Amino acid sequence: MANPEHLANLKEGVEAWNRWRADNPDVVPDLEKAEIEIVNLAGINFNKTALRWARFKPTDMTGADLRDADFGYAHVAGSKMDGANLTGAYFREAALMDTSLRGTNCHHAILSGASLIGADLSDAILESARISDRALLMQAKLHNARMAGADLTTSDLSNAEFIRADLKGANLNQAFLQGADFTDADLTAAQMFRTDLANARLVRADLTNVNLGFARLIDTNMQCAKLVNCAIHGISVWGVNLEGATQSNLLITDSGEWSRVTVDTWMWLSSFICC
Repeated sequence: MANPEHLANLKEGVEAWNRWRADNPDVVPDLEKAEIEIVNLAGINFNKTALRWARFKPTDMTGADLRDADFGYAHVAGSKMDGANLTGAYFREAALMDTSLRGTNCHHAILSGASLIGADLSDAILESARISDRALLMQAKLHNARMAGADLTTSDLSNAEFIRADLKGANLNQAFLQGADFTDADLTAAQMFRTDLANARLVRADLTNVNLGFARLIDTNMQCAKLVNCAIHGISVWGVNLEGATQSNLLITDSGEWSRVTVDTWMWLSSFICC
């Protein structure tokens, strides 16, 4: 349960709370399971604060310091965190539906299993963030997001928008990407093993060195995409639009096989691939 003294300090407002934090730098605030009804917490210093299982009304935390804060299992849906610093923050299985996280710094943040349905993470920094373990990002906006090295394994990204996002080296293995929009995204060296890309848009996307082994590409739009040095062993292909796409050195044998066989287009494979 929340420390009553700490909760009372919070109720005095952001200015008083931040002053108390500055005067007591060694105190780790305990607001676990707190019912937080203050709707304006813009600029709040929640650095390293324990907020596990806390429940927020839709709250304005614009520009807040949330570094290393523990929001595990917290309910923050509908809140506004634009420009906040979430470096190293812990949001495992937190409820963040329809939350605005535009321009946030989520470097190394843990969002595994979190619900981010309809959230706006445009221009956010999510490099090396963990958004895995069936995290829910359906219809989320990640325009221009920086996601190099992010872990998105097994997450549901259906109809999410990754327009112009940087996903270099990201792990998307076994992710659900049906209807996702990767227009102009950089997916260089991303892992997309057994991903479902049915009805997804990868127009002008860079898929150089991507592992697409056993991926499902049904009615996928890959117009003008760059497909160079990709692993495509076991892919399911049907109705893919490859007009204007650059294709070369596509590996059709399993990576563990001694003999490597590559082709410069996968269109001829369609009659042999199970869809």
